[in-house]
Parts: sequence; structure tokens; C-alpha cells
Amino acid sequence: MRQERTESRRCLKCHLVLDGARATQLYCNASCRATAKMRRHRGKPAGDVVITAEQYADVVAELAKYKRLVAALGRVRRSRDNAVATARSSAAAMASLRQDAEAQVRAAAAELRAVALQSDAPRNVPPRTAPEHPAVDAALFAELTKQLGNARTAYLGLQKTNAALKRRAPAPLAEDKELRKILNHWKYLARDFARRKRGLPLVDHEAEIINTWTNWTTKSNNASTTSKGPNR
Repeated sequence: MRQERTESRRCLKCHLVLDGARATQLYCNASCRATAKMRRHRGKPAGDVVITAEQYADVVAELAKYKRLVAALGRVRRSRDNAVATARSSAAAMASLRQDAEAQVRAAAAELRAVALQSDAPRNVPPRTAPEHPAVDAALFAELTKQLGNARTAYLGLQKTNAALKRRAPAPLAEDKELRKILNHWKYLARDFARRKRGLPLVDHEAEIINTWTNWTTKSNNASTTSKGPNR
């Protein structure tokens, strides 16, 4: 009976079975004994937290969800960048079209002023040798008026396109904010999982979860340090 009870006893720190251990032995080795002593000194539980199969499955599912969210976040950012580039291109096109329209209007105004000056000239001025061509002036005025109408139509079309892009811009920003919220939730879950598995043997999926969380935390800390700049 004493031998069966001894074989069923486990280490108080790592929970491994104490095969053939003494009746008074509480830990499997000196490392577990030292770690448990340090934890008790700090007011923490001496034993490692045991991760259940359900908790492990939840963390694996959250990791898969995190990968999908990262991919979706990349697509949203690319869509937002494309919308911003399109809006800037439309604004530049509208500015160029506005300049062309203003130049055409100024040219038409100059032609009209020249025609008006010619019609208002004093009658005692000797006639010009070149004959008048009112039909050519009328055709030029009609052509300039047509070009001005086309320019106004194109300008209004670009205004509508720019307004539509501005209305669509807040949607990707809201999606980006929601994705960041979900990523923060995953970060807290992964951090808790890493703390619980500290000092325990890991399988492939568990190591992948902890490595992903560690790399994510390192990159976030480096980015934060770079944005703040060196201390002076």
C-alpha cells in the first residue's frame, strides 16, 4: 500500500510522477525545489499552473483567428491606401483641369475683347487692307464655348468622384479600429498562456503560440521606442 501511494505522488512544482521516490520527497529535483522556494518567498503558488485540453484548444483557435485577422488587416490597409491614392490623383486632376479651364476662359475673354475693340473703333480710321472675317470669329467663339462646357462637365465629374471617395474613407478606418481591438484581446490571452506554460514542456503548437506572442511583443516595444526617440 505504501509503495502504490509513493508511485502516485507528484512533484509539487512541475507535477511529474515521483517514481520510486522517498516518502518524504516533495520535488523531483533540486531545480524544482529552488523554484518552489522562490515562489513561496514572493507570495506565489509553488506549483506550475496546469493547462487543460480545453484551454489549449481555445488558444490554438485564437491563434488561427489572429492570423486571419492580420491578413484581413493587411487587405484593409491596402484598400485604404489605394483609396487615398485615388483621391489624391483625382484632386491633382481637378487642379490641372481647373487651370486649363481658366486658361481657356482667359483666352476666350481676350478674343472677345479684341473683337469688341475692333467693332468700337472710330469710323475715321482708315480701313484695314485685310478683309474682315466675322464667320471665322463666330466659329472660334463657338469652339471655345464648347471646350469650356466640356471642361466644366469633366470638373463636376471629378468633384462627384472625390466626394464618393471621401464618404468611403471612414469605413476602412472603423474596420482597422475593430481589428486592433481584437488583436489586443488575443495578445492578453497569449500572454496569460505563456505565463502558465513557463517551465513546462511544450508541444509544437504551444511553442508556436508563445513564439508568435514573443515576436509580436518585441516588435511592438521596438516600434514604441523608435517613435519616442532617444532620451535626452
